[in-house]
Amino acid sequence: MAQRASEAYPQFAGLIDTWVTQNDMRSLWGYNNTFGEAPSIWDDFVEYILDLVSEHPAYTETVKAIPSGLGGVEEGRNALQLKDLRLQPWLVVGLSDLKRMSNVILSASGTPRYYKKTRYAYSAAALALQFLASLSETIRLSVRKIVLEEDHVSVARPESHGRGFISETPG
Repeated sequence: MAQRASEAYPQFAGLIDTWVTQNDMRSLWGYNNTFGEAPSIWDDFVEYILDLVSEHPAYTETVKAIPSGLGGVEEGRNALQLKDLRLQPWLVVGLSDLKRMSNVILSASGTPRYYKKTRYAYSAAALALQFLASLSETIRLSVRKIVLEEDHVSVARPESHGRGFISETPG
């Protein structure tokens, strides 16, 4: 697994070697540390590593052994389903996705934590992408210019939201 990860992301080979020798991957959890790469590259790397880890034969048993108080498997929450929750950060999340995520992440008695004085807003890019997705292909292809004006701090890694405008299909 370490070899595959080092080949896919050679810029992180030293970090991967450290994980292997010290058996410690805590640096994955750091939000602000991207180890010198653009946040989007770091996010792709973390996603790749989590996919590799979830393919390991001991993954299921290891996750089941995590105490429920630390996010393991319990009634109303199942950490094994976390890898299936991934949404692109620039997508506007619908009610069905919120329910699906809360069933995996929150325990039956848990409630999300919100900061009372914080205004939570989607980015201009996220809303523009939602708007463009609602248009027919003919109309969408006729759009030549969109001006995005950000006037609030937005949610879900806003520095990556421009990636939603890039087509994933070659050509």
